[in-house]
Amino acid sequence: MLTVHYPGIVAIKFQMVTPVSGPGAVKDLAEHILGDEEKQAAGLGLGLTKVGALAEILGGQGRHPKWLGRGWSGEISADPTDSVQVSDALTDGARTQTKVHAWSFIFACNKGVSLLAAADAEVAAAVAEAMELAVAEYVRVLEANCVVRLGRSGCDRVGVAGLKVWSVCHAASAAGDPHRHAHLIVSANAPTVDGRRGQIDGRGLLARHAKLADAAAQFVMEREL
Repeated sequence: MLTVHYPGIVAIKFQMVTPVSGPGAVKDLAEHILGDEEKQAAGLGLGLTKVGALAEILGGQGRHPKWLGRGWSGEISADPTDSVQVSDALTDGARTQTKVHAWSFIFACNKGVSLLAAADAEVAAAVAEAMELAVAEYVRVLEANCVVRLGRSGCDRVGVAGLKVWSVCHAASAAGDPHRHAHLIVSANAPTVDGRRGQIDGRGLLARHAKLADAAAQFVMEREL
């Protein structure tokens, strides 16, 4: 295992959790995450040649979107590189009056780790592998703790049997600078352990479960690096 000695910092810098309302908003978010870094950077005046070369060094952005979680029924046929299919897959089964269709999660490496990864191919491979493991742990902790509120006034709190998750790991920001971070979009509608379905309890997600998942992901990153 490659050890990245960078004392005095945690591997993960921050996390952000936001609700996403409406299938259209889910599609737009997925499209933004999948956006071509050369087109994005061109709008910032960085130039295609420079950005293209940097993207190659960094390993590209959004090149390997994937489905995660145990909330899918059967094999997933949707294409994770198509924003429309991503939206359809994540919002399938949601009620028409639903206010929140998905939850968006972002967590990022400390800038120092991102710079080290950009400067050395071996470090970049190690950080990328650690990020994949951290994302998997993040999802595992969410699945172990998230609940659905059912029954009258939502008094019946039932654990989820799994979550439907779409994940993309980026090596750089839209501006083209080294910025290792992961995007997750999680369907707000989940199956329960007793065979029912419902909306994830957003209050518990924000107050406790996302924080716990973030801490677990940080532990994985620091252990692997």
